[in-house]
Amino acid sequence: MVNSTFKVVGDDHGVYYDNSDRIIIYLNKHENIEDLLSTITHEYIHYCIKDEGLDDDQEERLIYCVLWSEEYIT
Repeated sequence: MVNSTFKVVGDDHGVYYDNSDRIIIYLNKHENIEDLLSTITHEYIHYCIKDEGLDDDQEERLIYCVLWSEEYIT
């Protein structure tokens, strides 16, 4: 099970640590609720695909496609 933490200040939007199944979301990097929800979704997708054997670039590309899939379909 993944553990999530929200912190007020940080250097990134969010980060997923696969060795501990931990997600940290940094609130200061978000301009609105949609941006925050996108980051939460992004980090949870990292958790969901952690055992697929993808490298970092492949993971990021897959997540990008998933998050923008509605735009691709329409």
